[in-house]
Amino acid sequence: MDWREQLREASFRGVAFRVREADHDFGRRLEVHEYPYRDKPFAEDMGRQARRFQIDAYVLGDDYLAARDALVAALETAGSGTLVHPTMGTRTVVCDGGSVRESTQDGGMAVFRLSFVETEDAAAPAAATDTGEAVDQTA
Repeated sequence: MDWREQLREASFRGVAFRVREADHDFGRRLEVHEYPYRDKPFAEDMGRQARRFQIDAYVLGDDYLAARDALVAALETAGSGTLVHPTMGTRTVVCDGGSVRESTQDGGMAVFRLSFVETEDAAAPAAATDTGEAVDQTA
């Protein structure tokens, strides 16, 4: 199957847009320890870092103003949402920034630069009772 046939229609929270270019940042979280009198540092692996997606997107057409406003509203809504990335598939992300540019020379078009960070649905780690400590305190 040709790669063009595998592309998905991009959207965020169900609001469609077209993609000009996309970047994807990934890697490991490292704490680098440098010690006196040692020539090589020790890199402590703290796990996978959050994946980040930067997308250069656009909306166009006679009704581009409505499409622009719908996308801005979706991007500004609090909490996580579903991003359909053209090549990376469906991801749960939060929008951590964006900008929009319009030009009278390129009328009927709004160009976005969007930044997303992957996330989970849970907003924070869940707390649990330390039952062993509770027994010790009761005793």
